[in-house]
Amino acid sequence: MKRLLTALLQAAIVRLAAFLIRLLSASLRFEVVDQGGVIAHPPQGPLIYAFWHNRLLLIPPIYRHFFPKRPAVVLASRSKDGELISRIVGRFNVGTARGSTSKKGGLGIRAFLRYIAEGHDAAITPDGPRGPRYRVKPGVVTAAQLSGAAIVPITYTLGWKKEIRSWDRFQIPLPFSTCRIVWGTPLHVPPELTPEEIEAWCLKVGEALGGD
Repeated sequence: MKRLLTALLQAAIVRLAAFLIRLLSASLRFEVVDQGGVIAHPPQGPLIYAFWHNRLLLIPPIYRHFFPKRPAVVLASRSKDGELISRIVGRFNVGTARGSTSKKGGLGIRAFLRYIAEGHDAAITPDGPRGPRYRVKPGVVTAAQLSGAAIVPITYTLGWKKEIRSWDRFQIPLPFSTCRIVWGTPLHVPPELTPEEIEAWCLKVGEALGGD
């Protein structure tokens, strides 16, 4: 009985969270910068969308606004937080592959690659799930290298926001704030890279995403 009540409570929390995210997103005033033409001219094949962990909140509704029918999956950790994220993004018709962006997250990357091979767009927080903040781990570069999909950096700047005291300083927009979202130019990673070149590509992705 206790397990059933816990499951029902978790389901209610997920539904409420998804509803509040939609409501908050609808109140924002968006300015969209389509640097690479991804929105104006969506490619036929899948893309890997990279964004900082502290920008995760608005990505599902933003993505679904511009691409309501494209299949998509996000890489989420195997932690309890990852499970919660998985269930919330599922309310936006986004699937999940469980793993991480670190070298030890191989199982998650392999599942991630299978989804990309099946034609899914893929989303990843390259500094997640535990940081350091704004430091790109090699998983996103490896996924692009092995799949052939380009990396599209996404970031946004909020006029009014609340920052949570977490490792990533997670950003929550205040209602009716402005939101300037930048869809970056696709980055095409070569299929063969040395460890030094992988690190250089990590830095390149980080530079494209910027900071606060």
